[in-house]
Amino acid sequence: MLSKAQHIDFYAMDENLNIAQMAASGFLMANKGTTVHPAMTMQYLSAAGMQKGHVGFFISRTGENRMLIDIAHLLRLRSVPRLLITSAPSSTLASLADVTFPVATVDTMEKLGPRIFLLGAKYVTDLLFAVLMTRLDFSDAKKKEQWLNGHFHY
Repeated sequence: MLSKAQHIDFYAMDENLNIAQMAASGFLMANKGTTVHPAMTMQYLSAAGMQKGHVGFFISRTGENRMLIDIAHLLRLRSVPRLLITSAPSSTLASLADVTFPVATVDTMEKLGPRIFLLGAKYVTDLLFAVLMTRLDFSDAKKKEQWLNGHFHY
């Protein structure tokens, strides 16, 4: 699904946005256009105007975020492929996803539940990035990296 996609639109809230932004920057290096909007209103607008060749990529620990569910419904109506990283594979959002990546979590903050989920979500996005990179010509990726290093200083 990601290999065929021209553009990946991320849908997430709170700390999950950080994972989405890291994944988006990696996927750019794998020749995929990416969009991450911190504002929920912009996420709705992005879903409403989605073009062919896009994939919706959701990150939600509980899988029960009402706004993300609404966006997933919209994408489903428009026949846009949907991926989900969640710790609740039987959640409402998971039922709307074409592909679900279940990630571990624990129930309480004292046990660092959200942090464990974020670590697992980052691992999944890193694996997906690695798979996409194996399908590229290495010299092309190296040229892109050299161009970025020549034009941007970190």
